[in-house]
Amino acid sequence: MGRRYRRRSNASQIISDSVVIGSRLPWYGALLFGLISFLIFYYIVPHWLESRLAAAQGTVSYPAVEMMYGRGIRLFHYLGIVTGAVGLFFCVRNYFLMGTQERRHRGIVALLARMLGRYWD
Repeated sequence: MGRRYRRRSNASQIISDSVVIGSRLPWYGALLFGLISFLIFYYIVPHWLESRLAAAQGTVSYPAVEMMYGRGIRLFHYLGIVTGAVGLFFCVRNYFLMGTQERRHRGIVALLARMLGRYWD
């Protein structure tokens, strides 16, 4: 019997990976990771998408491109908030408790980060 393949969205995989990375770093590494990932996903990538959108202005397919890039900008804002929250959580957690975290706790942190990201987005 073969393995079951469960397709996950790319955003969900980015969140899960950031939780694993943040849990393994020391507190200052988790803070730096959260800050850098927040800046990249919340400011740099959406700014790049907006510049691409401005370059496409005046073309026939501009409404479709605007809709597609608008969804991408919103998604990257959400990812920036979530990865920043994950980095901040593990910064505080690893500052006070420098032990390893169990797998089930990582799932709880990922779920809470997703909920906070939807709330703040």
